[in-house]
Amino acid sequence: MVIVERNRRAAKQIERCAKALEVAPTIVQGDVLREVSRLGRFDVVLADPPYPLAPAPIVAGLACAVAEILVLEQPADRGPPVADALKLVKSRTYGGTALHVYAAPGEAR
Repeated sequence: MVIVERNRRAAKQIERCAKALEVAPTIVQGDVLREVSRLGRFDVVLADPPYPLAPAPIVAGLACAVAEILVLEQPADRGPPVADALKLVKSRTYGGTALHVYAAPGEAR
């Protein structure tokens, strides 16, 4: 498990929580779009960007790290961003939050 968090204080809190839960993720403190090329590919990528940010560039930037699926969380009042390198396969709304699930090319989901 790799967690990328831009905010230094939040990254430290994640580290404390992980220790309390007795899990040992790799925690990278930095901007995910700057770090993504160094991280490799993952079966599942969860993206929960700050709501004011436009999600389309984030999805596009993370596409290279997606081996199977990407799950994007964003405000429910926004439609799912188009992702040329990924296929939108499912969207669900929970109150004011939407989850959009994208599959990598060749993944049957």
